[in-house]
Amino acid sequence: MNEADGRLRDLSVLRSRYAADMDAEAVGAERAERRRSVEEAHRRFQLLRRELLELRKDNQGAQLVRLLAQVP
Repeated sequence: MNEADGRLRDLSVLRSRYAADMDAEAVGAERAERRRSVEEAHRRFQLLRRELLELRKDNQGAQLVRLLAQVP
C-alpha cells in the first residue's frame, strides 16, 4: 500500500464518521422537536384542565361546553 492509498483510506474513514455524526445530529434534533411538541401539548392540556376545574367549581355550563369543544 502506498501513501496515496493510505490517505484515501483515511479520507474514507473521515467521511464515514462525518456522515454518522450528521445522522446522529439529525436524530437528536428530531427527538428534541418531538419532546418540545409533547411538552407544549402537555402544557396546553394542563391549562385547559385548570380552566375546566375552575368552571366546574363555578358551575358555568355553557363555558364548560365551549372549553370541552377545544380539547382534541
